[in-house]
Amino acid sequence: MKAGTRRLLLVAAIAVLIAAATTVGYFVYAGGISNKVAEEKLRASRWFAQSLTVRIELESYWFDGPDVMRREHLDLAKLEKAGLVKIMGGDGGGAHAELTVEGQSAAASGWTRESDRLYFVTTATKEIDRVFDVNRKGRSASCFVAWNWHPTQVGRILGVDTNPKKSRVLFAKSEHDWSLSDVLAE
Repeated sequence: MKAGTRRLLLVAAIAVLIAAATTVGYFVYAGGISNKVAEEKLRASRWFAQSLTVRIELESYWFDGPDVMRREHLDLAKLEKAGLVKIMGGDGGGAHAELTVEGQSAAASGWTRESDRLYFVTTATKEIDRVFDVNRKGRSASCFVAWNWHPTQVGRILGVDTNPKKSRVLFAKSEHDWSLSDVLAE
């Protein structure tokens, strides 16, 4: 095989490897950041770990009855409709809320209990749909992320907004690696 032909085959092989790596997302061109790396940094970030949480307080009303409690505490009313909470009238008036057997089971499966009557409940976690439009300028880069809330059982009961969202993500480059600097809501 002639030297010119070998050189041509080598150049063609390198071009194919670069194209394949770029398509898969493993290639970080000219010191930039790929969609794959941007998504990995997002998934490892505090932003991604933040969940949507609701405070459930099983209050007692001393003067107002159960109907007032349902009107003023819509989350409790929705949880009552789903069978997790029971709102009852008290002796001599007033009202209070308690967890049902189903509610106690749900609470045992991951609710954070702060006191006898106060719980913090995760209602949704973040789900990344895609990362796109990665741009690099010097030692900074940006991209967009399409994401949505993925509701838990309680989140579905309370009607968590699951519509798609879009955020702008900013990155900064240190000596050796890219790090996420901020996530901005669109």
